Amino acid sequence: MNEEGRPSERMPRRIGVRGDQRARGAEWAVAFAAFALLAVSVGGYLYHREQLKAIATEHLRLRICTPTSLGIGRSTEFQVLTTGMMGEPVAAQVEVGLSESDGKPILHQTGQTAADGLLYVAIPGQDNLPGQGVRLEVTAVRNGSRETFETQLARDPVRYVTCLITDKPSYRPGDTIFYRSTSLDRFTSLPAPDLNVQFEFQGADGDVLPESAHEGTTSQGVGNGAFAIPADLPAGLYALVVRSPQRQFPEARLPVRIAGGATIEREPGPAASSSPEVHVIFYPESGYLVSDVENRIYFTARNARGEPVALKGLVVDADDTPVAAVETIRLGMGAFSFRPAPQGGYRLRIAEPPGTEIEPELPETDPRRNVAISTGVGVFGPGKPLELNLRATQDGVPLVVAAWCRGMLVGQVPVVTRVLSDDELQEGVQGAGGVNQVTLTIPDEIDGLVRLIAYDYSVNPPVPIAKRWVYRRPARRLNIAAVADVRRTDSGNQALVTLAVTDEAGNPAAAVLAVSAVDKSIAAPAGDHGASLPACFLGGFGVDSLLRPENVDFDASDGAEADVVLDLLLGTHECPLETADLAGEDAWQAIGAPPIVLDNLQPLRQEYQQAIQQYRRDRTRTLNLLTTLSFFGGFGLVLAVAMLGLLGVVSGLRLWIPACGTALCCLLIGAILLAPLRGDDRSEIATAYLSFHGSLPREEEDASEKPVPESATASPLAIRRYSYGAEDVTPPDGSQWGGTLFWNPLLMVGEDGRAEIQFHLPDATEEICLRIEAHGAGRVGAVQTCPPDADSVY
Repeated sequence: MNEEGRPSERMPRRIGVRGDQRARGAEWAVAFAAFALLAVSVGGYLYHREQLKAIATEHLRLRICTPTSLGIGRSTEFQVLTTGMMGEPVAAQVEVGLSESDGKPILHQTGQTAADGLLYVAIPGQDNLPGQGVRLEVTAVRNGSRETFETQLARDPVRYVTCLITDKPSYRPGDTIFYRSTSLDRFTSLPAPDLNVQFEFQGADGDVLPESAHEGTTSQGVGNGAFAIPADLPAGLYALVVRSPQRQFPEARLPVRIAGGATIEREPGPAASSSPEVHVIFYPESGYLVSDVENRIYFTARNARGEPVALKGLVVDADDTPVAAVETIRLGMGAFSFRPAPQGGYRLRIAEPPGTEIEPELPETDPRRNVAISTGVGVFGPGKPLELNLRATQDGVPLVVAAWCRGMLVGQVPVVTRVLSDDELQEGVQGAGGVNQVTLTIPDEIDGLVRLIAYDYSVNPPVPIAKRWVYRRPARRLNIAAVADVRRTDSGNQALVTLAVTDEAGNPAAAVLAVSAVDKSIAAPAGDHGASLPACFLGGFGVDSLLRPENVDFDASDGAEADVVLDLLLGTHECPLETADLAGEDAWQAIGAPPIVLDNLQPLRQEYQQAIQQYRRDRTRTLNLLTTLSFFGGFGLVLAVAMLGLLGVVSGLRLWIPACGTALCCLLIGAILLAPLRGDDRSEIATAYLSFHGSLPREEEDASEKPVPESATASPLAIRRYSYGAEDVTPPDGSQWGGTLFWNPLLMVGEDGRAEIQFHLPDATEEICLRIEAHGAGRVGAVQTCPPDADSVY
């Protein structure tokens, strides 16, 4: 009370000031606590991330993919990949060393992986490689982290491809068979050095015909001989066989037809059949059907006599719903595509030929298969990479697509499959599966038939799961022009044949030729006198029954029609994957040994997990205390703000917003710090390959570097030439004449690329059929002036 008896205002004013001071103090205390908690939480989190980053940095993923062997004189390429634990590409220094088993260095290279983490290492061709193989060492270094892989690589033995031809398609008892072998390096196409070769004729039971064995050494890669057919030899199908005593090339065989009677008759051509019976065989592009992805299926249609049939029809499912239209394209062959369902039950309903009641069933889908290969038309231009699609139904499958040519692994590329999610569109279909585009680069020198095999590296040893034959046109070839001029004079009928040999650029080229001329009216094409040299050599070994040279142009560098026909022939030639009756190296010998893949991702994951556990154990008690305070401190701060509000000290959004924000941050960061592995699981980010060191191929004698024992050295083969009217073997009356006019297995053409040959002609000769084979400077070529009828199939 003041002097006037009124209430005093000094005391309430002092009380309000004191309340404001307590409110400001509470606000400052909350702000300081929030700042301190945030500092502890954020500092702990940053420390945690730095520790995890340091642990992850210590682990560098290194993956290499390499062939199992090196070849003499040819380069080899392999792939190196470096990534972090999350699968992100990282740049690293890479060292590659090649040495003998005793440590003697052969090669040392250095390089750096690119932005995508990849480095392609090319090992130049080595002329001198130890027979026991070499040791390959690859080291990657980044930020003090060092990873090293070592493996053994075998040496590919020097091997050759040998092709056989005869002077004409078929024979009769009493005729003389002139034959020739050509041995070329399977990689360079250059003629083999002088080789010991052994020839013989075998009957259907495998017995050697008397006096048919012949042995000697080749010249310019060429071996040759002649065999007089006994007059009492039964008609039938025999075989000309050539082999290398030193196993320098696989044994080659050529069927030889011996016809009965005094004349050789033409085999009847395909005749119209009244029977509607049709035999259809299906060949899925990958060897099997994969459900839920687009599959391409090749097929052949034949009648009861084995002749090609023009066919049209529809593929229907179990509910008779059409899913694909089917029609032959040429020679009873065709292809179609559709997306099979897992339940299967597909069959072909034939509309043409009319009246066909049989409904061939398609192969069932294989639930174990999850990848299908698709190449489109599997014919590629000279020097072009092999481009294909892998249609996958399972995500994250580690694959390696390998290319094999004439028994050599010539390229490989790792691929991890990707499958689209259900809401993504692929080829206009929702959730249709992944189409993984693959580009496989192989050396420019590689051409001809190539076998693609996809191996699954999620198991060890890897399993082949898809295959495909493809063909790459040769960049280098020989072109042959032959012009025959028949001159009929009083002194005798003569034939003059002018030959011109050029390379792919049209320039004259030196070459080694085999020339055969026959009278078409006498030597009818009732049999086969060997595939052309391009067909035999570029087709490789193991597929000598794949193609007839008249059905496809092996030398063509372009031409869509020829590519389609060749693709059909490739698609309808089986490349079996099933090797249930084989095991280990026996299976690999049949389909090709998988490439070597070394990947440290799986052991790195284990080491990373162990390092994280060790990090948790090594954290100090103080750090654990601060982490706990950070986790629970936010709750305490919110509780304190609530109590201040209840006591009327202070309240409002100015306190609740920072308190709740701090509590949420502390909760999240504290949860991370209390469980370091949560939200940081790197183990499933990248796909790991199971490391496969391969197995050294079985020891093969490489006679190219071993002297041949003197007792085994054969004499050079005499060149058996023949010209009608110039040898005593031609009967004057011509009654036993077989139709051969000229034969020269070793005709040398000089740098001008030109040559001329002359020979006599019988009076009744109307048409001369020429067949010329050529090789030289790594090129091959062939020409035949009288091919069989276009619709003939063998």
